[in-house]
Amino acid sequence: MKDEILQFYTHGSDEYLDYIERPYPLVSERLKEALERCQKGILYKLAILTDLQQSKQTVYWFLAPETVSCLSSETEWHKNGAIKKLVLDSSKIGSYKVFQIAGTIEPYLVVDVDTAESALSLNPQGIQLTRLEFIR
Repeated sequence: MKDEILQFYTHGSDEYLDYIERPYPLVSERLKEALERCQKGILYKLAILTDLQQSKQTVYWFLAPETVSCLSSETEWHKNGAIKKLVLDSSKIGSYKVFQIAGTIEPYLVVDVDTAESALSLNPQGIQLTRLEFIR
């Protein structure tokens, strides 16, 4: 990733969530620190959220974790290519604690239990965790 800083213009937001999924995955400074404690080597790019009306800038980080091909053959699909039932193959995940799933339309960000607990200890805003099904 190049050294340029990303800048996004916002309007009238007093508070931002710790995780912004769309249009790009962005994490707050404190969530970035929690993720870094659990998974070294995740790529981040500085992103500034700028509200010109309030003369306010907030530091965020564009999140670019590794993409892992870890779907199980038990994963079920809708006709449009979206996942109906997500099942991961834990033998394909290796030592990753924070990663995205390869081969999906949806932007799945997966964290292990330790990472989830570390993030939840911050009482974050904007995070929804779902337990996933695995085969071994």
